[in-house]
Amino acid sequence: MILPTKHLRSESSLIYVGGIIQNILSSGSMSVDQLWRSTKALYGEYTQDCDITYDWFVLALSMLYEIGNIALVNDRIVGGAS
Repeated sequence: MILPTKHLRSESSLIYVGGIIQNILSSGSMSVDQLWRSTKALYGEYTQDCDITYDWFVLALSMLYEIGNIALVNDRIVGGAS
C-alpha cells in the first residue's frame, strides 16, 4: 500500500502519489481542492492507463502529514513542513 509490491504497481503506491503531491507543492501552497485537481491531472499525465481516486489522494495526504512533509496553514496545504 505504501510501497510498491509484486501485487501493487509502483504508480498505485502511496509513495508515488505522495511524490506527485510534493512536486506540486514545491511551487507553493494550495487549497485541498486545488491540490486534488492538480494531482489528478499530473497523475493522468504520468500514467495514461490509470486514474487516481480521491480516497487514495487523501491517504497519500495523510501519510505525508504523518511523516511531517506537509502541514495545514490558514486552510492551505504547504509542503516542506518538517
